[in-house]
Amino acid sequence: MKKEKKTKKQGKCLCPYCEEEVIASCPLCHACGAVLSYCVSCQIMVTDKEATACPECGAPLRKGGK
Repeated sequence: MKKEKKTKKQGKCLCPYCEEEVIASCPLCHACGAVLSYCVSCQIMVTDKEATACPECGAPLRKGGK
């Protein structure tokens, strides 16, 4: 979890499907086309593909664009 926080500060993280680097503000992986989840409350991208709630605030997740 510490690694995720570090990458969040940098504004980049890894796609949970293909492990390619994605931009945190873009809910789409350009390498594999996967639509990623983001938190509707704190507006962070969540890379856990099984998550249904935000790990930071517990709010529901949404797939794709804002």
